[in-house]
Amino acid sequence: MFFCSSLFSQNGLTPLDSSMIACYPFSSNANDLSGNGNNGTVNGAVLVNDRFGNPNSAYSFNGTNQNIVVPNFNTKIIGNDVSISFWATASTYATRSALIMTPDDPANRFNVHVYYGNTLSNSQTFWDFGNISANGRLSDAPSPVPNGNTWDHWVFVSSATNGFRKYYKNGVLQLTLIGNSTFNNLPSKNLLIGGGLGVNSSFLWFGGSLDDIRIYTRVLIQNDVTKLYTTNPSCLPCPAISQATNITQPGNLLVCAGKSATLAATGNGTINWYNSPTSTVVIGTGGILQTSPLNAVGIYTFFATNSNSCATSPAVAINVTVNPTPTVLTSANPTLVCMGRSATITATGANSYSWNTGSILQSVVVFPTIGNSTYTVVGTNTSGCKASFVTQLSVKQCSDSPTGVKEKGKEILIDLYPNPNKGEFQINLGQIEENMNLEIYNSIGQQVYERKLNSYYNVINIKEQVKGIYFVKFTKGSVVLKQEKLIIE
Repeated sequence: MFFCSSLFSQNGLTPLDSSMIACYPFSSNANDLSGNGNNGTVNGAVLVNDRFGNPNSAYSFNGTNQNIVVPNFNTKIIGNDVSISFWATASTYATRSALIMTPDDPANRFNVHVYYGNTLSNSQTFWDFGNISANGRLSDAPSPVPNGNTWDHWVFVSSATNGFRKYYKNGVLQLTLIGNSTFNNLPSKNLLIGGGLGVNSSFLWFGGSLDDIRIYTRVLIQNDVTKLYTTNPSCLPCPAISQATNITQPGNLLVCAGKSATLAATGNGTINWYNSPTSTVVIGTGGILQTSPLNAVGIYTFFATNSNSCATSPAVAINVTVNPTPTVLTSANPTLVCMGRSATITATGANSYSWNTGSILQSVVVFPTIGNSTYTVVGTNTSGCKASFVTQLSVKQCSDSPTGVKEKGKEILIDLYPNPNKGEFQINLGQIEENMNLEIYNSIGQQVYERKLNSYYNVINIKEQVKGIYFVKFTKGSVVLKQEKLIIE
């Protein structure tokens, strides 16, 4: 079974997946994960624990009739440089072939023997590639057979290009044989993992367990061997991982106290978010992070990494500036109002204001009534942060009646404020009358403005008019209910 790790050999130049033609991690099956499709067919071999104790992650062979067959494998060996890496442990001596190609031919052999001997303390190693009578065989002196619980890492290399064969055990070079030997990849041969019957039906079955078999058409050097022994890279290369890219909208980097920030990052892997560059506590996963409310004014820094199963990029820092919210307050004069009379409410603590009456002035004149005496203002400061404040006026029925315009026994309360003004003012109605219109005339009698009055509070803007005296008429049909002089300064 493999674990993902850095895929580059320790020389930093050649990836460990380079020129790989087969890779068998035996993770629940005998499939080739190199991407070359050299899958094996299991004949009786049994899945067992690997050297790490992972279940169903290695294959055990009984030494008599079990193997894994990869058809026509010799055609995959182009050229005469080849390397084989695998892990093995033996359950008996005389285990013979861990890998062999058949039909077997001593003049054109592909075969690896490990733990081959007559006793547990007397086992030999053979590496056959080409004609075993003409520099095609490397054999080494006896060595002990493991106890069945100890795994050994083996690497076998043959290079006709450089004229040698060699093998490594547990990361250490054991033997080098100088001399050229070539392997003919015709006619078709099957690769038998776990051995089988050799030339003249010779008994070449492997008794033990095998795992993580990798076959290359290039020479593995010492650094490669060390990497394969000390780590267990995946069969396929992991894609290069890029640093996460901050794609947060600029407006989301400025928030008001008490609000959350929405941050965004992208990458070719998985984005993880942290509160510090060294933290291991992930506070969010994915391209979007909705922070918790940021209550204190100041700068908060969040960090995003991009990762895949093999690597994690350095963290990219994203700063969020938290601005203060305004403290909006109001004062009313008077606070106890006779129904139908006016009160002035003034807001403080912000730079601009918006009232539920429609006014955007700092002060508003209102005509509260019983059941309609609550006024809300929203204040905005220079940072764009907002806060609201609600004013509740107390209203009472007074004995004296306010001055207003009477129509058929009803008093219509109208207030124009401020006057004089700079072309923007407010008209408040004590009550709404159907078909009530506002008309404004200049000093020579030309009408410059008209609109229906259909709300209690109406903001009028005629700033485009020149300074001077104007006349404001409140009409209902052909009846003039009230007329006032308006001064624009």
